[in-house]
Amino acid sequence: MVKNFGGNKQKRQARKGFPTARDTKLRVVEEEGELYGCVTKMLGNGMCNVFCQDQKERLCFIRNKFRGRSKRDNTIVMGSFIIIGLRLWESTKENANGKGDLLEVYTQSQIEKLKDTVAIDWTIFNHIQNNKNVVTAKEDDEYGFKFNEVDTHTMETNIMQEVQQAQDDDEDEPSFLSGEINIDDI
Repeated sequence: MVKNFGGNKQKRQARKGFPTARDTKLRVVEEEGELYGCVTKMLGNGMCNVFCQDQKERLCFIRNKFRGRSKRDNTIVMGSFIIIGLRLWESTKENANGKGDLLEVYTQSQIEKLKDTVAIDWTIFNHIQNNKNVVTAKEDDEYGFKFNEVDTHTMETNIMQEVQQAQDDDEDEPSFLSGEINIDDI
């Protein structure tokens, strides 16, 4: 394609957005050390927690191929299905689950094809898919605080009813409730 040196800058900017042809081939696990997984938590700094098909949670490093400009085609969010490549060369502690690298991100249409072609138990990932936006009790109680959504209108009406009941109970009304303030009483 010939570069356009003349004219305004819009012509140069428009050239950058050409859609690339997507590879329609479905990538499946081929080698030892590759596992299917589902993202459980995004940690930031190019890392995430992944629940793998062997029912272990691992730390996954997102390679540069899936970051930056090409990220819009490979968006990784909580609940995304991926292939993780285990780091078999690293030595780990006995009770540690290990680490891995991101190899493939599946789109929703690819997930349906994958479930039809690969014979593994996909029901182990259902609890992650169903609880994408639910905060677990462990995360909620981490610092000892619990946050509840409360309807402020009902709280205001309850307070007003309590004040009204307190006013009805008191025969001798204090001067600050009647609207008159006597400085000598203060």
